[in-house]
Amino acid sequence: MSIEEKVERFARQVIRHHGFRLNEGFACLVPDTKSYAPNEGLFLWVFSVRRKRFETRLEKFHLAPRIKRMENMLGLPEQEYSKLYVSIESYMESLKNIGFSDIGKGVDLFCKGKLYNLQADAELFENNLEALKKLEELTIKNPIVDFAEDCGYFKVKNKKTLVWDEVFGTKSTTAGGQHKKASPKHKSRMFTRTPLSDKLKRLATQQPVLMPDWEKKQAVWIKQIKEVYKKVELWLSEHVKSGYITLSTHKVVLSDSINGDYEVTSLELDIVGEHQVVFQPVEMNILDAVGRVDLQHRGSNAHNVMLLLVDKGKNQFGWTLWKSLNEERQPFNKGTLEALLNQWIGD
Repeated sequence: MSIEEKVERFARQVIRHHGFRLNEGFACLVPDTKSYAPNEGLFLWVFSVRRKRFETRLEKFHLAPRIKRMENMLGLPEQEYSKLYVSIESYMESLKNIGFSDIGKGVDLFCKGKLYNLQADAELFENNLEALKKLEELTIKNPIVDFAEDCGYFKVKNKKTLVWDEVFGTKSTTAGGQHKKASPKHKSRMFTRTPLSDKLKRLATQQPVLMPDWEKKQAVWIKQIKEVYKKVELWLSEHVKSGYITLSTHKVVLSDSINGDYEVTSLELDIVGEHQVVFQPVEMNILDAVGRVDLQHRGSNAHNVMLLLVDKGKNQFGWTLWKSLNEERQPFNKGTLEALLNQWIGD
């Protein structure tokens, strides 16, 4: 088994063993309470299967839906929630001490200061397995987790037992049943950090050679959002003409961990009876999909589903509706939309 495969397996086990939430992708996150979508929470790190590396997702902490979620879930207004900045900054510095390095253009988090997302390639751990142990220890004990535990909605499981000990430590055994020692700790030159090396790594991630592919994907994502809004307008046209539903769009700024901020639009449905339903774009490249849009019934914590943009191949795309991890995805069409709205405004 390659070091990349070992690290990926280790990452999955850490998430499960300590009670964090594993979503497709996959990410280690402090999960929201059970009344909310099963794949949402405070993101600690993501293991990118494609890139074979750990990455952070700072932008997820200050997206509008996240800020609103913390207020609805914990009664924390934005001003109080934004105080988490200090905890996030401390956590990121601890990741750097393990060997993580800067990527991307930086995120102006809560308008309090620019922080850079971090990454660590799986191959970097080949001669420094102790760094993986430190990562697990940091994952289960850090200021962000402390915040969630202090708020009383999350508690780390199995704090006294580490996955690292089973996978890489003295408890690991070979196929023949013999105990195998952990790999000797070597100082890897790839983990040596200096201000110059950090800057060079960050600049390398910003090179324009990577941009055309990303820009193409982003253009598809934005185009498909506009097209699905046009379909929604067509599907609901009779209700709009009758004055029962009013549609409006609003500009939204999303943040990409590598390429920074970009602009899309949200769609709001104002429905008779003081109901408001919002199509809120969230992010690209999530859950094995091109992108994700949250469909929310404002004022109801239970009414929140996801629309996933799926690449069907040959430049064909489609939207699927996903209510929860326990349910199958459905094609998103006029029938499923009307059924959903009928259910929501009837509750």
